[in-house]
Amino acid sequence: MRSDIRHLQSDVTDIKAEQRIRFAKIDAQFDKIDSRFEKSDDRFRSIEKDLGTIKESLASAKMWALGLYVALAGTMLYVMARGFKWV
Repeated sequence: MRSDIRHLQSDVTDIKAEQRIRFAKIDAQFDKIDSRFEKSDDRFRSIEKDLGTIKESLASAKMWALGLYVALAGTMLYVMARGFKWV
């Protein structure tokens, strides 16, 4: 009976060693995946920074558009006033 138990103990030891190897491989794969996510996080940060500058330029463009609209409306009213001899 002792020889049977020793055989089982050696089998269990082998199984544990194989599991440790497999878990080490899985951990290595997760490390690779984590490094990919870290790289993509850096990319997203740079994209967010670029979007911030785009938002600022759009705000500036809105102010220019509003100024041009007011100038156009004023010019149109002036031309109408001259045409109808209001001025």
